[in-house]
Amino acid sequence: MRRIFITIILIGFIPFIYAFVVEAFKFLSANVVSLLLNWMTYGFILYLVLYVFFLRAKVGFFETFEHELAHTVVALLFFRNIQHFIASKHHGGQMAHLGAGNSLIALAPYFFPVFTIPFLIIKPFATAAVHQTVDFFLGLTLAFHFASLFKEFGPWQSDITHTGMRNAIAVVIFLNTLFTVLTFSFAFNKYDYFLAYSKQGLLTALHTYQAIGGFINRFLVFLNQIMLAN
Repeated sequence: MRRIFITIILIGFIPFIYAFVVEAFKFLSANVVSLLLNWMTYGFILYLVLYVFFLRAKVGFFETFEHELAHTVVALLFFRNIQHFIASKHHGGQMAHLGAGNSLIALAPYFFPVFTIPFLIIKPFATAAVHQTVDFFLGLTLAFHFASLFKEFGPWQSDITHTGMRNAIAVVIFLNTLFTVLTFSFAFNKYDYFLAYSKQGLLTALHTYQAIGGFINRFLVFLNQIMLAN
């Protein structure tokens, strides 16, 4: 019964995710020129190229460290006390905390770009002379996050099996979309865009739900007319 209930909630959440993903593509499409000329893009592409050809087998410790650090940071945001933190190149990693866990703590490594956050914090306060450098590392660290995400995300992960694959996919797509738009907004020096994006995403979601509701209403009227005709 619980799984059926969660599935219904997840289905109802799909238009919401769809709205924010659509608005994210609109943002990137409207900023193609800025995207191609921004140092964030250069950092993003450089890391992916290096990762594919040179780094895949050499960054295991850093991927493990980021994975456990993401768990830790999000757990701290939920006021959990950390018991221990382990990150090892050969023996994997582990983080344990006091108190109940939740899906956001479990899925943190797959949506929370830990190494990108410090550069997001620095960017608004950095002088113009170092903007390109900060943007470069925004792209580099975001690419690191996505490379780790595609390598680690799968049904073999206890974090995901505990949460449920369908739930995990929904949460990861939605929150990665938010972090990606936030990061690009900072790289483009459009700090207020994220709020405008969030507002537009909510409006698009509302319109989507209204459209679905209208369709369901017309369908029910149609069925009712068929039943009355018979």
